[in-house]
Parts: sequence; C-alpha cells; structure tokens
Amino acid sequence: MHLCFNWSRCPYAIVLEAMLILISVHGFNGLRIILLELKQGNAYENAVTYGCLAAMIALIAYGSRTIIMASMGMVEA
Repeated sequence: MHLCFNWSRCPYAIVLEAMLILISVHGFNGLRIILLELKQGNAYENAVTYGCLAAMIALIAYGSRTIIMASMGMVEA
C-alpha cells in the first residue's frame, strides 16, 4: 500500500466532495426549516440552527475523510 495520492483520481474526488457539501447543506437547511416551522422562540431557533450546523459539519468531515481515504487507495473494495 502506497500513500501517494493518485492524481488521476483527483477530479473525481473533487466532484464527490462538491456533491457531498452541496447535498449536505441543502438537506440540513431543509431540515432546519421544517423544524423551525414546528415551534418558535429564540432559544429553540438557535438550538435548531446550531444543531443542524454541527450535524452538517460532522457529516461533511466524515464524508471527506472517506473520500480522501478512497482516493489514496487506503480502502479496498
């Protein structure tokens, strides 16, 4: 196993990363809007907003880790 990044897979990894970010932002923003329709109040709105933001960051971080590992050949199919 070599740890050199395979540059032939770089454009594919960039496309996957862009899709991951765009879909995550879109999905969690939709979830945030749905949850804000259920209840109102400053504390609740802040909790929902920061909770969705934290979950989105966690999902993007884990997905990015997986994309990087797959692009480097660290994951075998």
